[in-house]
Amino acid sequence: MTNFKYIKLFVICGVPVFMHWSLSMVLLLLVLYSAADVSMLIAAISFFTIMFFHELGHMWFAAKLGLKSLKIKLYLFHGRFCFEESNNEYHTCLVAWGGVVVQAIIFIPCIVIFSLYSDVLPWFVNLPLVILGYINALIAVFNLIPAKGLDGRRCWKSISLYFRYGRSKASRHKNRKKHLRSIK
Repeated sequence: MTNFKYIKLFVICGVPVFMHWSLSMVLLLLVLYSAADVSMLIAAISFFTIMFFHELGHMWFAAKLGLKSLKIKLYLFHGRFCFEESNNEYHTCLVAWGGVVVQAIIFIPCIVIFSLYSDVLPWFVNLPLVILGYINALIAVFNLIPAKGLDGRRCWKSISLYFRYGRSKASRHKNRKKHLRSIK
């Protein structure tokens, strides 16, 4: 039986990217509404760019640590990166930093460009700069809250593992569990 909850968008570096049906419906409505107001479409594309690149950041860190990436799922307000968890708890926690690091790589230049050139750039350039800059930075900070369902829970755990075991020992520290892991 076919699963209609997700639409396969494409494959990037061998990793399938899926979109939840709710996201596709909202995007369809935004495209229809953008005939009257294109700013909504620009804002939506900017927001979903943040979400997609955040998940690519997790994938990038997982690849650098030699962990197998399985899939990326994009939902209405968040994404989920699924990968095969390492026996090393420290490496699994480091993957959580990938999303926020990529967000910073995007928001820092966007904030700088907006701060320097906002008065000479047209609105349709300033709008994505604000979203990819300031809004993106706020989302990154929120995501670093050490709460269940957010990356901060794992990010901060990697720091405690580093200080508990030292760099060389933390990278060898074994976690008894071995199963698939998802990071929001």
